[in-house]
Amino acid sequence: MTLAPLSRTIHTMPELRAARQMPWGTDRLFASTPIVALLAHEQLQAAPDISRVFGHSGLFVRPCADSPALLPGAMTQVMMQLYRCAGGMSGDVRCSDDALPIATACLSLVYAQHVLESSPAGTQLMGEVARVLAPEGVAIFVVFNPLSPVRLRWCNSGLRAIMPSQVARMLGEHGLEVRTIRPLGYCWRAPASCDVGSDMKRSSRLASSYLVLARKRVHGMTPLRVAGARVAWNNGVGAQ
Repeated sequence: MTLAPLSRTIHTMPELRAARQMPWGTDRLFASTPIVALLAHEQLQAAPDISRVFGHSGLFVRPCADSPALLPGAMTQVMMQLYRCAGGMSGDVRCSDDALPIATACLSLVYAQHVLESSPAGTQLMGEVARVLAPEGVAIFVVFNPLSPVRLRWCNSGLRAIMPSQVARMLGEHGLEVRTIRPLGYCWRAPASCDVGSDMKRSSRLASSYLVLARKRVHGMTPLRVAGARVAWNNGVGAQ
């Protein structure tokens, strides 16, 4: 039995073969031609969200050294780059997921593309992202959709399946306010005979990836008004 018919509705994706092969690592996965094309497509789709973030410094975390390094729409003056490697992350600095060597509250944007699925310390990484974000800073996480048929391509690569709702919950636990959750990447097309509305809904649910955007809100203290002299009222008597 061949899986070829399943792959024909996703453009730029080559034909699938029977899954009787040894598991391959994330470096090989993210350096493959179809996945590199998917990463670049995701970045273009996320560009409108990225371009709304202004500031001095940002951080772009990539899934491997060979993944696309150009981030369309970036408006920050300085964009630091890290990528997944054996034992943690490398790039402009070498570090582990739970200890980013970046000052607290100094970044306007963190864009993390498919690094949460391979993180050995996802919760700690999320905490570090929340720490380095400046007030009103934006964190954007892109993760694969476990419900998409594209999962057949990465299920044996060592990546963890993470639902976007899990990403949103983790962000909320670290004090970040989730503003956007939307499908990204390639969509699985339903048959042409289906109703247009249901076709769009089905395509969204089966999109190859999801984007989760959150903002760091810092609520200041509201000063209380100084209370003046209180007026007491008695029945039948004027104010005292």
